[in-house]
Amino acid sequence: MSEIMETIVTNKYPRTLIIKRALAFGIDVLFLGLVGFLLVSADEDLFLNIGTHGWWIGLVISTIYFGVADSRTFEGQSIGKRVLKIKVQKIDGNPLSVEEAILRCLTLSTIFYGSQIVNTVVDLMFGYSSPVVMIVAGSVIEAMAIGTFLVMLFHGQRLGYHDLLFKTVVVSKNAVEVPQRASSLKPILISVALAVTIIACQTWVTSYFKVPVFNYDNKILLGSDSPAEDLSISRNLIIKKGSKREFNVVSAYVPWTVYADNKECEQISRDIYEQVKKQNVSMDGEWKVRLRSGYDIGIFKSYKWRIYEF
Repeated sequence: MSEIMETIVTNKYPRTLIIKRALAFGIDVLFLGLVGFLLVSADEDLFLNIGTHGWWIGLVISTIYFGVADSRTFEGQSIGKRVLKIKVQKIDGNPLSVEEAILRCLTLSTIFYGSQIVNTVVDLMFGYSSPVVMIVAGSVIEAMAIGTFLVMLFHGQRLGYHDLLFKTVVVSKNAVEVPQRASSLKPILISVALAVTIIACQTWVTSYFKVPVFNYDNKILLGSDSPAEDLSISRNLIIKKGSKREFNVVSAYVPWTVYADNKECEQISRDIYEQVKKQNVSMDGEWKVRLRSGYDIGIFKSYKWRIYEF
């Protein structure tokens, strides 16, 4: 017996659709994580050598997955959407082509891989990562992530930025959408205003509790010969039973071959501490240096840590 197709002529969808979309995306993330785990398990040593530079692997896999699943090939249903009985299609009811689904996925991927993309581009252009660029890029990407959720919350058809850009809509499995579109300007303005407000409040709270975060390039701070990468400093504040404890944490990534040698890690951590302390003489209290190593392919990551106190 053929399925009865439901035609929707409305520009108001329930907010529960956002929950279904979030749950469906969560299921897809779990599936991609399983794919990443199986891929890494096949040759873990290979990915340990790649380290944190394998994020593009996850980007490629997730783009292919959503590009095929959200297209007409699988009727606009990824595994998560199929479980939640929803689908993505064009606003006029037609399915997406594979090319359109890939571009739609890449637009959304800027939220999840934006920092890595910006860091790679800046490194290729200037030979090192710029802390200022990374902080600005991080704030913009965070605003996009918050804004994408908020625009769905306030938009009548629960559309995200990627939906607005590619004229797509997520509906129930048996729905056929007609080209009647809710106003987009107002929810976009509201979402942008709220996203900026949330980030501003977050910045104020960070400043109020004196938890500054600094990023350094190891080539500038430690020299080009140092194996340490992705240096960052954070000031941690712990309030417990009325008492306050502050300590500074320096984090850095080292290759797996370096991490395996504890003596070398101790020397690197001391070098990092001495150089960072010179740059931040006003930061009193305990100091901890955390060296991490492992791999990150975007859809699956695994790290181990060594912590040294000074």
